[in-house]
Amino acid sequence: MTLCLNLHCPNPQNPDQNLFCQNCGQKLLLGDKYRVLKPIGCGNYSRTFIGIAEAEATKPRCIIKQFRHQSKQAANSFEQELANLSELGQHPQIPALIDALEKNDRQYLIQEFIPGKNLEAELRDTGSFNEANIRELLESILPVLHLIHNYGLIHRDIKPENIIRSDIRSEKNQSLVLVDFGVAKQMNSLAMLSPGTMVGSAEYTAPEQLMGQAVFASDIYSLGVTCVHLLTEMTPFDLFDSLEGVWVWRDYLRSAISPALARILDKMLWPVSHRYDAAKAVLADLDPALSRQLIKQLPKSYQIKAKKVPKSTTSSPNSPENSQKPSPLAIEKISPPQTVNELPSPVVAKSPRIPKWQCVQTLNAATADTPGIPEVTAIAFSTQCRALIAGCADGTIKLWDFTTGELLHTLTAHPHPVTCLAITPNGQTLVSGSADGRILVWRLWQLGTAELHQGVPPTLRFELTGHRSVVASVAIAPDGLTLASGSRDQTICLWNLPTGELTQILKGHSQQVISVAFNPNRHLLGDLLASGSADQKIKLWQLDKSTHPGKPAERAELAELAELTGHLGAVYGVAIAPDGRLLISSSWDRTIKIWDLQTRQVLHSLTGPMLPSTTLAIAPNGKTFASGSYDATIKLWDLTTGQLQTTLTEHSKAVTSVIFSPDGKTLASGSSDSTVKIWRCE
Repeated sequence: MTLCLNLHCPNPQNPDQNLFCQNCGQKLLLGDKYRVLKPIGCGNYSRTFIGIAEAEATKPRCIIKQFRHQSKQAANSFEQELANLSELGQHPQIPALIDALEKNDRQYLIQEFIPGKNLEAELRDTGSFNEANIRELLESILPVLHLIHNYGLIHRDIKPENIIRSDIRSEKNQSLVLVDFGVAKQMNSLAMLSPGTMVGSAEYTAPEQLMGQAVFASDIYSLGVTCVHLLTEMTPFDLFDSLEGVWVWRDYLRSAISPALARILDKMLWPVSHRYDAAKAVLADLDPALSRQLIKQLPKSYQIKAKKVPKSTTSSPNSPENSQKPSPLAIEKISPPQTVNELPSPVVAKSPRIPKWQCVQTLNAATADTPGIPEVTAIAFSTQCRALIAGCADGTIKLWDFTTGELLHTLTAHPHPVTCLAITPNGQTLVSGSADGRILVWRLWQLGTAELHQGVPPTLRFELTGHRSVVASVAIAPDGLTLASGSRDQTICLWNLPTGELTQILKGHSQQVISVAFNPNRHLLGDLLASGSADQKIKLWQLDKSTHPGKPAERAELAELAELTGHLGAVYGVAIAPDGRLLISSSWDRTIKIWDLQTRQVLHSLTGPMLPSTTLAIAPNGKTFASGSYDATIKLWDLTTGQLQTTLTEHSKAVTSVIFSPDGKTLASGSSDSTVKIWRCE
């Protein structure tokens, strides 16, 4: 299959033998040399594809990066950077620049395709990295950063997916290769530091880069975040306590590391004024002798051709030399023309006049008996005992009287963070998932508010063990009989909730499963389950009656009904409307999509917060939905039109969970700031 590069083409797929697009008529071979096979990434300013160099006898694969229209200043800068990228491509750990084209007022980079497995895939397949792995990574990539920084370039998108362990071990390709230099930018030594456009993946991006002010130390920060993610298997946002302003990655280590390496990683993550300002300074602390040796091993041609860059006014405290290190003053802002909008852009919703939502109560998970500040990770309502329930990162589950706000009980059965909660429609059974892969089932029936006030706790009925990694999401079918759990082990488990029996394991996703949701209206599309994954896909599963109680496990069947594609990042939230007609999804690409489940088409693509929305809830009336984001905001949207109704800003840290009360009159939100807030609409 060959793709058409025309952004307005209604159906870009074409047979391989076609020379022109069968739908729009555009020539398919880029520059008469390169055939586009499939997309592998998309950002605000570019799209990336795998292609084939048709003009070469062996027809090797290549990477094709297409840029959107740029300003004249940015276009001139692009030309200046090509020479640098061409020279850098001679390095064995940087993909070669094969070609650069300009067609239809767009610029294209053609780069070498590196066969191999990226570090995120390696983490998924083999588990967390140890100290030896991290030292290998740092010792391999830091010299590359030293080189590109000496050329005055900042990579700006260092993350596990952009570091590939090459399958080809030769003089050209040596183990770890740093890829995706399409967003690397030349520093402008004459410009003053000014806000620009954020480029890169938010969870690995330095704070100053999020504000458009990337410096060389921003790459060091991103490499440090990559390291702590690989050590912990945790999402970077979950490793930072924004209330205290400190990294807590050490609390989630899967294996011990030396204090020396821990201090180096800490300093890579410090605020920019105290962070390592040069890759060589990090290497000096890692191993001074190795630092000198590795830098000397760079080809002499690079040492001679490396450009002079502005010197910083301060040097790294840990550097063995007292010399000043390169530190850029500003990054050139790429501003697309205001009159051109050829890349598909999500709909930006407008706020109509609506009644105002007010925070009427704040419940605090931190008490005098609680050490530290436990982050609230999940919340649920119980109609049975009129309780609001919260799961916390310290492993506790807290129950409050929903009416008075009194803390009634704290459950301590989980030794690891509680990651998700679900409750049966009748409010009588609570399910909690944990970072250790376990699921606990609690009995709430015959337990009312009075019993909770008297100190009678919920009863633990089952401990479910079927996952090999973090349980990221749990959902209960409308009949209350089937439990679905999604995990970072890439599977979905189906359980008979009354008996605790594991009835089936689903293995359709290629990366970790982050969210699951059942269809509330089984009369429309049947027993439908939706799942969102880090593989950027949403899968719809048709549940068969054999997955329900009363059938033997070997007869349990579940068929994949459909796959929804369109997100360009991990799908962190899915929810299905009460009538079963619409599905909403939120993704790491910072969009929220509203899908028609019958046609499986996107009705609206919404953008809102600066950081991704990771939790969704639909009101029982099916008219409104709420999204919670890492930027500490909650947004209320019109489900039919996609219009933004209002933004709630009472939380001080990431919003981890939102849920409507069964009567739809109340919204509750849980946050990493250790609070649960109760909202009502005036």
